[in-house]
Parts: sequence; structure tokens; C-alpha cells
Amino acid sequence: MKHRGIPGTAVAVSFCLFICCLFLPGFVTRDTPEPHAWEAIYLLGIGWLGPLALHFEWYANPLLLTSWILALVGKRKTVFAASTAALVLALSFLLRDRMIVSEAPTYSEIISRSSGYWMWLASIAVMVGVSYMLCADSRHER
Repeated sequence: MKHRGIPGTAVAVSFCLFICCLFLPGFVTRDTPEPHAWEAIYLLGIGWLGPLALHFEWYANPLLLTSWILALVGKRKTVFAASTAALVLALSFLLRDRMIVSEAPTYSEIISRSSGYWMWLASIAVMVGVSYMLCADSRHER
């Protein structure tokens, strides 16, 4: 079964979820009991520095971007690999119990994941689900 419009639609849905997540709080730490809407945008901007503190979750973002591009050019298997790797990295944030909250670096306990984090996961999961469906369909076409 051909799904001509599905990759483009999936990218659009995933992209919209991603943009929306940027305006929501990503997580709450003990030092900041009030979530701040700027946190997700701020984290996107500084997250590439994460490996300095052994935080690799941010790198799900370039993998998600890669999966969007690959989906639009029709690279089904590679989309699945990139989006699955992005999902694994993003889910690894659930294993983290402390986060750097200053340049010192000062750490603070993570007390909850907020709506921005869950929407970010959803944007990645959309790409994993659609790419899995497209890969499964391509195997049946042979």
C-alpha cells in the first residue's frame, strides 16, 4: 500500500509538536518550583553543551531534524534509525534525577517533567511510528 502523503503529513505534525514544546516548560527543579515557559527554548539553545556534563539527551534534536529531512526525501529505513535513536536519547532524560542549573555548575534535583518534555517526546514518537509503518509497508510490497 502506498502512503504518498503520509511522510509529509507526519513531518508537519511532528514539527508542529516540536515548535509548541518550545513555548512550554521542559522540567521543574527543586530550586525553581514554578515552571517557566522560556525554559524549553533556553534549553534548546544551550543543550549542545550537555556532553561537557555527560548530558546527551539534547542530541535527539539534530536526529529529529535529520529524520524530518530523510522522511521528505523518502529514505524510509534511515528515517526509522534516526527517529528511533532520537527517541532513545530523549527517553534517557527520564533516568536523570539532577540537572545543572547554573554555570558554576550547580546541580538541582529534577522534581517533575513538564508538558514541554512530553510534547517533545510526542514529536519524536510520531516520526518513529510513521517510519515503522512505512518500513513495514515497504517489506510487504516486495
